[in-house]
Amino acid sequence: MMEVFFYSALGVAMLFTVLTTVDKEEIAWPLLAFVSWFVTAGLSSKVDQIRTFLLSDNTVLEHTVTAFGGAFGILFFAGIGLVFVAIFFNRIWSIYRETVRRR
Repeated sequence: MMEVFFYSALGVAMLFTVLTTVDKEEIAWPLLAFVSWFVTAGLSSKVDQIRTFLLSDNTVLEHTVTAFGGAFGILFFAGIGLVFVAIFFNRIWSIYRETVRRR
C-alpha cells in the first residue's frame, strides 16, 4: 500500500517540478515542489511491492518484496527539495529587486 503513496507523491512532485520550470514568474510552484519532494523523501524509506505469480499447477503465489531506499533515497529526494527552496528564494529576491528599482 505504501508504494501507491510513494509513486503518487513522486508524480505530484514531478508535476510541480515541470510547472516550476515552465512558469518562471510564479512563486507558488517551487514552494509546492519543495513540500512534495520532502513528502516523497519521507515515503522513500520503505517501499513494499506485492508480486503475484501463477504457478504451473494453477495456484497463485503472493509475495511481498520490501525495498529499503534508506538514507540514499531520503537524501536524494530531500536534496532535490532543497534545490526548490533555493529557486523559491531566488524568485522572491528578484521580485524584491524589481520592487526596489521602481521606487
